[in-house]
Amino acid sequence: MASWLTYDFPKPCCCFVNAPTLLICIATMLVIATEPLNQGSEMEPLRRGRVRLSVIASIVTAFGLWIGSARAESTNASVFTREQADAGRQSYTLYCASCHKVDLSGGPAPALSGQTFSTDWGKHKVADLYTYIKVMMPLCDGGSLANAEYVDILAFILSANGAGAGPQELTPSAGVTIGDIIAKKPAEPSTNP
Repeated sequence: MASWLTYDFPKPCCCFVNAPTLLICIATMLVIATEPLNQGSEMEPLRRGRVRLSVIASIVTAFGLWIGSARAESTNASVFTREQADAGRQSYTLYCASCHKVDLSGGPAPALSGQTFSTDWGKHKVADLYTYIKVMMPLCDGGSLANAEYVDILAFILSANGAGAGPQELTPSAGVTIGDIIAKKPAEPSTNP
């Protein structure tokens, strides 16, 4: 496969995020570029240049919107179910909250939500965090929980950071990058069982 087909395009800049504004800009460019001029006017070459420029700008903008929407679709995929996150909340309360606090804000142990979590884990894969939790946690007793409990706790942590639940169950080998699925400002986790 050609390398350009597998290139991981960067997230689009902020101008591609607001599609209605872009559509208004494109429409305005087209109206300006195609405004009527007197036939045979000395401005005719300028008009043709504006039309070409508008068509090129429209194509570039459409491509940017397409890349942005494709990226959003691929990165907002859910990787756990609501049931896993709910079960994870219970296991988290039992095994993790004494060090990481019920609201995941940290205490003697690092925070598992918010900017700290995003900075520490945002560039890692979900599978990397699963492995770390399974090997290292609970402190001095890593690997002591059932695999399903580790998966559920991870689902709860992701949920508490704004990742959305869906029909797909979380697995220990999930290759999704954490920063692609969590929210910039995570939702407050519910501490009610």
